[in-house]
Order: sequence, then C-alpha cells, then structure tokens
Amino acid sequence: MNAFWAISCGMSEIVETPPPLPETEVLPADLVLFYPTSRAKFIFLSIVTFGLYELYWCYKCWKFVQQNGRPEISPFWRGFLAPFWLYSLQKAIDPDTPKNRIMLIAGAYFILNLIAQLPDPYWWLSFFSFVPLLSVVSVVNNLNADPQVRRSSNYSRFGLKHVVVSIACSALLAITFLPEIGLMPPTYVVEGSKISQSHRQFMTELDVLSEEEELILLYSLGIFSFKEDGNFFTDKRVGCYWESYFEEGYEAESAFFEDIKDITVEYSDSEWIDTTLTVLRHDDTEFLLSVSTEKGLDRDFVDQVLERWRAVQPQAEATTSAP
Repeated sequence: MNAFWAISCGMSEIVETPPPLPETEVLPADLVLFYPTSRAKFIFLSIVTFGLYELYWCYKCWKFVQQNGRPEISPFWRGFLAPFWLYSLQKAIDPDTPKNRIMLIAGAYFILNLIAQLPDPYWWLSFFSFVPLLSVVSVVNNLNADPQVRRSSNYSRFGLKHVVVSIACSALLAITFLPEIGLMPPTYVVEGSKISQSHRQFMTELDVLSEEEELILLYSLGIFSFKEDGNFFTDKRVGCYWESYFEEGYEAESAFFEDIKDITVEYSDSEWIDTTLTVLRHDDTEFLLSVSTEKGLDRDFVDQVLERWRAVQPQAEATTSAP
C-alpha cells in the first residue's frame, strides 16, 4: 500500500497537469473532453469485460491528454497500467480535486486490482474495481455537460462494437461463474453439496444414488450439463454414468464399497490427462472412473474413496500406480 502511494506520488511529480484548454467565447463544435460515458454503460461493460473496459476508458482519456498538450506520453501504456497511473490521470482531469481524495480513489482501485490474484472465491471482489472510478467518470461527464461542449453522441447508447463485445464477454462470464454455482460442470472435482437437487433426482432415476445416500464428490466431463457425464462417490458406493452416443439414454455403473474386490489407481501428472480408477467387483466385473487433476483434487477424491472402501473391508488392499 505504502509502495503504491510512493509510486503514485512520484508519478504525479513527473507527469505535469496538461495545460488548460484555451479560453474562448465559443469552443469548437466537435469538442468532447476526455472520454465521457454514462455510469450505467461504464458499470456494465466493466463487469462483462472483466475490467478491460476500465483500461480502455483510461486509455481514451490519456489519448485526449496527449492530443491537448502532451504529445510525448504513451496513452496505450498509461491505459494498460491504469492502476499505477490513475493518480496522475485524476490530476489531469480535475486539478482542483483534493489530494487526499485522489489518493483514496487511486489506492482503492489499485487494491481491487491486486485482489484479482487471490484464489477462489476472493478474486470475485475484483469485479468491483469499477467502483472507485465512478466518481472520475462523473467528473468527465460533468465537464461535457457544459452547453459549449457539443455532445456528439448519446454516451449511454450501445453501438455495434459494444453489442459484439458484450455478447462475447457475457458468454465468457457465464462459463466462468455458472460452474461456480452448480449450473454448469466445472473442470475440476466439486463437492456433492454444490450439486442441485434436480441433478440428484436425475442420479436417483439412474439408480446410482438413493435418497438415503450422501453425495460426497463428483467430477463431470460434460461441457454444458452434469447429465452428460459423471464420476462420483457417496458414503456408500462409488460409480459413474454417461450419455450413450449409440443408443438414446444413459449408461451407468456403480458398486457399494462392500462389493468391491480391488481398486487400482493410475495417477496422472498432466493437466490434460485425468487420473483413472479401476473398480473391480467381487464377481470380477469392473468399470473405470476419470478424475481431473486440476487443483490436485484427484488426490483427495482417491484418498477418500480408498478410506471408505478400506473401512468396510479391513483386509482389502489397493493397488496404486504412483506417479
């Protein structure tokens, strides 16, 4: 935090406030100061673009500064490094803003960008990085509200480029968050408590889960739905199911822990290849389970399966192929 203040204050000494626009009775008809945009539009685009619109907005503001007295600066890099240059940008936009207020806004924006590096779910707070910038956006909008400044367009309107970016980024946003709330399969093992009741009912209909069982962990190879594929274990059994590509419907395999003769594990060191478990029943029939290695959760999955199996068969031994 202190380092940021030092950097920001240092930059403010280096970057002079751009000279004021010439005072004339009538300003040019096409003049637009900095980069005005409505608050609602700024919030929406900031969220769906994961904060990239904030960098773009800062870039456009610095572009105005460059074209009005500071040709030597690089708007691209100052926009790209917006968390470091926001202090100086605020001074350029409104030199009369109290220094403490500028430092508070710049510091809050810097911290919210740092939060993006935290693990799940704390990094979600970085989606609020637009909040400190709203006051700066309002200052720019107020500057452009002057009757001498021609509002060349409706700044709350979405153009074609905004629509295209919004659709593309909204899809990415959905892919990021829907798995977190259990509406799409994530690429890693999830806790059974996060699986919806409707999907539990689906597994019950497949006869791989009963009302009395507790679903512990599940991993799905499905892209859009947990129904496409599932590898799981409960407090009583281990099993899998998958959508049949040759016949309409689903296929499933499961075995209660007391019915399992042996479990063979082949761990994977690759993020692209899953760890596999071969479950051998006492009648010598077998089936396979796949478990993602992401976040190392395959180890937890395997350890819990083996622990529960051994608990009902004290003499059983698992054959494990260590990496």
